[in-house]
Amino acid sequence: MFGWIRKAAYEKALHKMALLERELKDSQLTIKVCRSLWYKSADELNVEKQKVISLQREIMHIRAMHWNDSKTKQSNTTQFTKDELRSLLQLVHPDKHDGKESAVKLTQKINQLRG
Repeated sequence: MFGWIRKAAYEKALHKMALLERELKDSQLTIKVCRSLWYKSADELNVEKQKVISLQREIMHIRAMHWNDSKTKQSNTTQFTKDELRSLLQLVHPDKHDGKESAVKLTQKINQLRG
């Protein structure tokens, strides 16, 4: 007499279980996709981090070169006073050394330092 009720409840439970299994499979697929995207994002993030580190090193290298250049330029211009440069020029002037090439070159450098 009540067998059809039990059968209907059983079929309803089977249907609900099938829906839950499908939902579970969909959720598992979503998890796989998300995990794959996360790993891809993590890899891309690592690549970008390496680029940043490389650029930071390049900037530090350029700054160091600029600092060394500015120190070299400073030491070249501040090593001698104007009076000392004038004295050096008088000592190495080509007229006092029969126009020797080394005297000419040194005189040119001293004149560059004098500005």
